[in-house]
Amino acid sequence: MLIVLFVVMAIMLVSFGFVARTNSELFCGSNAVLRMKMDYLAQSALTHAKALIVSPDNATPMGAWQGTELQIIGQGADDYYDISISDPVIGDPNGDPIYTYTVQCEAYKKQGTEKVALSDLNARFHYVLSTGSAFYKSIQR
Repeated sequence: MLIVLFVVMAIMLVSFGFVARTNSELFCGSNAVLRMKMDYLAQSALTHAKALIVSPDNATPMGAWQGTELQIIGQGADDYYDISISDPVIGDPNGDPIYTYTVQCEAYKKQGTEKVALSDLNARFHYVLSTGSAFYKSIQR
């Protein structure tokens, strides 16, 4: 009878270890998904900044701009992003002027007042007003 009790106890310990490992793997997977969502949200914030800079409403190049707690409405209603656009630096004044903007984007998920997931991107954006060409020169995490 005592041997049976020890065998049952050993089986329970092994099964508890298996359950604990399974929960850890699920948490790691959900963290990876959350990180990927925040990375995509930060990339969409860069696209939003590009749209603001090259907007046809701007007769002259845009100056500094900042938006905080901008929100994507939909399924993830607690996902936000901040955008900060610096004043442009004008390069090549003899030819077509190239306006270089520094853009900072921060995407995050909020629970209450706390940011629980964060993705931060810094980019340099070039805009040639005469041709309308616009592109990101560099993007850093």
